[in-house]
Amino acid sequence: MLFACLNEVFCARQFLPARHLYAIVDSSLHERTFCKEYQMKLKKWLYSSFLAFAATFMFAHSASAASGAYGSSAAAPTIYSKNWWYNVAYPVVGNPPSNATVTTVYYSWSYSYPRPSGLLVYLCNNTGSKCRDVTNFASGSVNFSGDGIPANQSLRLYSRVNGTGTMSPLYGGSTNVTVNYVY
Repeated sequence: MLFACLNEVFCARQFLPARHLYAIVDSSLHERTFCKEYQMKLKKWLYSSFLAFAATFMFAHSASAASGAYGSSAAAPTIYSKNWWYNVAYPVVGNPPSNATVTTVYYSWSYSYPRPSGLLVYLCNNTGSKCRDVTNFASGSVNFSGDGIPANQSLRLYSRVNGTGTMSPLYGGSTNVTVNYVY
């Protein structure tokens, strides 16, 4: 009786490595004893794992902050002159709590081609004091966690072209943000 304990628990087939299967061939009594011991160990392990998972989930759930998000769109400002900042505000959508702060912002922006050298694009808070350079990637995400930017205030897209001489207008296309926040 190679697998006499299969009716009790499928321990030999599913939980034992192949090298242990040959060790329990001796007698059906030995097989049953081995399987019962293994079942007890398995039950204890599963029970302790469940308790650890439950405790971790309860702690993480009680320690986590509430979160929210909103999406907003605007047209990127047209740039007419070099060395001047142009900006547009993304309207706040919904009513984020007054104590909510911005975490991750997903963005996309576009300008007409050809884009002149010296183009700079920044995603900033409403006052322009906390910014992230998004010039090299027309879409992506930036992290404002820890900057204390209120989620109930607009974010702004700032753009300019550095350089000398004249330029043809650089027409702005659509821009979008998805603002994530915690409170």
